[in-house]
Amino acid sequence: MRAISAGRRVADGTPVALKRVPVRDPARGIPDNLLRELKTMQLLATSSNDENETAHVVELLDFYPKGNALVMVLELCAGGDLGALLGVAPRASGPSVACAKSVAAQILRGVAACHAMRVAHRDVKPGNVLVAADGTLKLADFGLARVMPRDDTRVDEPSEVVTASEAQSPSRKNADGTMTGAVQTRWYRAPEILFGATTYGAAVDVWSVGAILGELLSPDGPILQGETDVDQLAKTLGMFGTPSDELWPGARALPDYGKIAFAPKQPTAPADALPRNAEPPGGAGTALFFKLCRLDPNARLSAQDALLDPFFTREPHALSPAEAVRELRARARASPAKIDGDQGEDARVFAPTDRRDVPPGVRLLTDPELREALADLGLD
Repeated sequence: MRAISAGRRVADGTPVALKRVPVRDPARGIPDNLLRELKTMQLLATSSNDENETAHVVELLDFYPKGNALVMVLELCAGGDLGALLGVAPRASGPSVACAKSVAAQILRGVAACHAMRVAHRDVKPGNVLVAADGTLKLADFGLARVMPRDDTRVDEPSEVVTASEAQSPSRKNADGTMTGAVQTRWYRAPEILFGATTYGAAVDVWSVGAILGELLSPDGPILQGETDVDQLAKTLGMFGTPSDELWPGARALPDYGKIAFAPKQPTAPADALPRNAEPPGGAGTALFFKLCRLDPNARLSAQDALLDPFFTREPHALSPAEAVRELRARARASPAKIDGDQGEDARVFAPTDRRDVPPGVRLLTDPELREALADLGLD
């Protein structure tokens, strides 16, 4: 478990966040995921000469060992995270289009900054977008991040940043150069990952941003809420169509393609894709949503090109970061998440606050199932 606390830098009194990561077996050195996180964040902090390029990425200020743990010193984002502001349950109304533009543009800038440094985040989701004191949104949690090679065909270990501690950590990289498919939170997982891809590029992050954009444009919560990986794939293909030579020419080469049969389906019409859309039918935001979430990763817009999309240049203009956060907070206070039925306070106790981070293979119990399980244990 990673514990995060607030502190101040002794040298100048700067407020910081201290992220303590236990190292369970110090004799084996720093775990690979922690080493990747350190190296990619160092790369982002040291490879840019323009502060604006990484303004939407949480900065690593320092790190040091403490007992059987490593403490990362990060810039403090005291405003919480975007996931808490958005919630997961349907609400009476969604953010305004101007607010959606502000949030989406900031996330795209953070992802674009990573991709400019050849870093693939591989877990872009609202819970990993933090809110700074001035309302600026910053991409965080680089535990799954990797550095891409020059040709952007797959993601490899970073080579630009090397620390003395790296020599203590044995490499667990696959001998054939393939990568793990155990990346991305399920509701924001790209279809190539769902089909078992072990060679992929930065487009997986673009898909996740598209899923967040769809969530911003509709008040009904995350757009693809799969209970399992198979269910997630079914919902993805139900929305964007089943793979074909036209929609996704390379799909047949993926490891898990064809293991489960899906009835042929065309993509959902844009007017029906995002229920209760904040935009008029056929709006530029919906169009951008489909450009970011194309099945074929080679056909998706890059994060940098997405920032030039008409969605961001047409009126209404995007709110400032502070204005966008104020709107999201006001919306959260004024429009509490809906709870099925009328079960009073018990329903609020048993209702999950955020189901985005449910581990693979774990199914959330319904209220009756949970009550029955507690009764079996002799608990009321």
